[in-house]
Amino acid sequence: MERKYESDLTPKEKRQLELEKLRGMTLGQKAEYLWTYYKWVLAAAAAFIFLIGLAVSIYSGIRTEQLLSVAVLDADAVEEDREKLEQDLLELLRTRDRYQSVMVDTSVQSGGDYAAAAKRVATIGSGEMDLLICSKEVYGSLEEQEVFRSWPSVLGEEYKTYEPYMENGRLNLAKSSRWQSYHLTSYEPVYAGVYAGSENEKNILRFLEYFFAS
Repeated sequence: MERKYESDLTPKEKRQLELEKLRGMTLGQKAEYLWTYYKWVLAAAAAFIFLIGLAVSIYSGIRTEQLLSVAVLDADAVEEDREKLEQDLLELLRTRDRYQSVMVDTSVQSGGDYAAAAKRVATIGSGEMDLLICSKEVYGSLEEQEVFRSWPSVLGEEYKTYEPYMENGRLNLAKSSRWQSYHLTSYEPVYAGVYAGSENEKNILRFLEYFFAS
């Protein structure tokens, strides 16, 4: 008789009856009741929220211009130091308030296990990075593999300006007190190399100006 009675209720009365049922339940009973009778609604809502978030993320990613991407190999940095450099470079390079970014990746290691090696290979081979900051040994190995562009080809006439900071054609960031202030690396020399696939000369030059301008 109860089911027949409920079927005759108006939508508003049915909602009120549902609320009365829920009020008399414990928290666990409420969760079980909602999952039993409304799991498809909850699943649909979760899927909708996920799709909206995914769409927003994709839309933002499409619109976001990456101004500079830097990988720091074997970094000692804490997250706050990495974020500070990232934010300072963004403030330096940005031309508008939104949809521009700078990436500083300090998670790449020269040694370690298979996962570390895979991360290193993926970063170096991605073709999406502009600068790699690394030790003398790593730089020499990658230079032999022609991973980097030469600094004269990147800087052109500006090369003479930064020649005092070069060592056999390699830029040594350890000569920059500003670089040292970020506490990202403990090894010396600290060489910066421009990836062969990067054509971001303008912002790379501004990166150098930021660290070496008197």
